[in-house]
Amino acid sequence: MAGKLYRVPRRWPALVGAAAAGAVVAGVAASLGTGYLAGHRADAAAPATVTVTVTPQKPPPPAPLPTAKADRQTCKGWDEAGKLINEAADVLSVIPQGTTILDPSVRDDPDRTAAVQHAGDLFHQAADALNKALAPGSTQALAEMAHTTVDSLGTLSTAYKTFDESSGDAITVARTTAHAMSGLCKRLVP
Repeated sequence: MAGKLYRVPRRWPALVGAAAAGAVVAGVAASLGTGYLAGHRADAAAPATVTVTVTPQKPPPPAPLPTAKADRQTCKGWDEAGKLINEAADVLSVIPQGTTILDPSVRDDPDRTAAVQHAGDLFHQAADALNKALAPGSTQALAEMAHTTVDSLGTLSTAYKTFDESSGDAITVARTTAHAMSGLCKRLVP
C-alpha cells in the first residue's frame, strides 16, 4: 500500500474523558466530605482564639537640630561622660601606680577587684551618657568621633569587668578617642 501513511489510533479523546470523569468524582467527594464535616462541627468544641501580637514600628528618627545646637548637646554629653571617666580613675586609685588590673596583687585583693569592677560599670555609664546625648545634626566629624568614643568606652568597660588581657590596648584606644572628643568640643563649642 504505497502512499498510505500509518495512522496512530486516537487515544486522547478517551484520556480527556477519563480525566473529566475523575474531576467530577473528586468534586462530588469533596463536597460530600465538607458537608459531613460541617454537620458535625457544631458538636465539636469552639475553635481556639488566636491572638496575634504586632510589634510596633520604630519611631522615626528625630529631626536634626541646627548644627551649633546639636554640637553643644553632644559636647554636653561628653562633659557628663568625662565626669564618670574621672570618677572611674578615682576609684582605681586603690591600685598602686604602674600596676595593671591583670596583676595578681589586684586579682587577689577583694577591694582592688571590686574597684576594677566598679570602674568597668562607670565606663559603661560614660558610654551610655555620651550615646544618649549624641544629637542628630551634629558636625559629621564630631558625630563620628562620638560614636567611636562610645564604642571604645564600651570595650574598655567590658575589658575591665572581665579582666581581659587586652585591657591595656582598650585603655590606649579610649584615651585617644577621649582626647579627640575633647579637642573637637573645644573647637566646635568654645
